[in-house]
Amino acid sequence: MDKDNKIVLGAVLILLVGGYYVTNSNKKTEEKSTTKQEDQVKLDEEGAKTTEENKTSESPAVTSKSVVSTDPTSNASLTTKPTSVSVKVDKALAALSEIKVVSDKNVDVVTTGNKLSTDFKTLSVPVSISVVGTYTVSYSLNWVVGGTTTGSYKFTVK
Repeated sequence: MDKDNKIVLGAVLILLVGGYYVTNSNKKTEEKSTTKQEDQVKLDEEGAKTTEENKTSESPAVTSKSVVSTDPTSNASLTTKPTSVSVKVDKALAALSEIKVVSDKNVDVVTTGNKLSTDFKTLSVPVSISVVGTYTVSYSLNWVVGGTTTGSYKFTVK
């Protein structure tokens, strides 16, 4: 074999061997990548189960049934104008819970901010009602255990 053929043969061998190693290392990388992805999916699935279990076990059901009473009561027909509106609940309320009161003419009658009792179970708001009519109370209750409950009711001032 002459020198040129040896160089060509050497180059071909280098390319073949190099290609073999590159191909095998790519396969290993793909296997590792697949394994990492599969592991991540497993972790995500386990995390989702854990999160779901936590939601179920740590957060008691909070529904509109958690509202114990309202003042004035739903559908009340009052002869005296109330100075405040309140919603009493059986579970602790969190910050940013809110009551809104508007007249049938869509006039907001709330005078100042919402107040939460020291036991965190009564939310109240002062109102200034000067005319007879039907008033709608809307509330958004944020719970300490998580979640929000919304609702509304009406009362009438005669």
